[in-house]
Amino acid sequence: MTNFLTTLDSLPATRHPEKTSDKYMFLDTRRVVDDMQDLGYEVTGFERAKTRTAGGPYGLHQVRFQNPTHQNLSRHEAPTVLFVNSYDGTRRARFVAGLIRFACLNGMITGNLTADHSFLHMGDYEEALMARMKGIAEETHRTFTKIEDYRDAYIERALLIEMAAEALSIRFGDDTTLTIDPRSLLMPRRAEDLAQDLYTQWNVVQENILRGGVPGLNKDGQIRLSRPVNQIEKSNRINSELWGLLERTGELV
Repeated sequence: MTNFLTTLDSLPATRHPEKTSDKYMFLDTRRVVDDMQDLGYEVTGFERAKTRTAGGPYGLHQVRFQNPTHQNLSRHEAPTVLFVNSYDGTRRARFVAGLIRFACLNGMITGNLTADHSFLHMGDYEEALMARMKGIAEETHRTFTKIEDYRDAYIERALLIEMAAEALSIRFGDDTTLTIDPRSLLMPRRAEDLAQDLYTQWNVVQENILRGGVPGLNKDGQIRLSRPVNQIEKSNRINSELWGLLERTGELV
């Protein structure tokens, strides 16, 4: 954790002087870290958006938290909380509920990102933080109940392929640079993922979508590998939409 906190210390101490107005209420990520630690959470990850612009230090960054007291809710996953912020006025700070899967350390975003609480950087922080943490605790228990249902669900191969095809659409949209057979997303990377239940198969798809390395054909008919998703906002969006895909597929079982 020390390395993460050292990285956090490299963040600017104030808002962007040119891209924010005098009315902008600066919300220091380091203050959020201190308050989350007071609530029993530990910093387990820190990411900063890659940028070449001069305002880069003020840009998008993300802190991942976990509460040690929540580790025993499942032997497979642990709840995690993401705090996304920027100092340049381009985005609202927000908390997002998610999970970390122990087998591959994949991060998941559970639920719809648009429903997560955003801070206006205008002074509603303290009350909103406590309300959001209470909401996340309630969401976590509902999420684990859903996951156990998905672990008990077994679906036909054809429906799994449909799920994989929709996952490709979430990842690539209208981009036809690389054509990937949806069945390639159902290839597990470890022995733990050989189980045929819905949740395990969805995890296989999710990991292959986000980590890349899945073979496909480019427009010249040459074999190329898909690229990993490294951008913070893109990864969070795809994760959220993939969770929605799991919920929709689960309703068909």
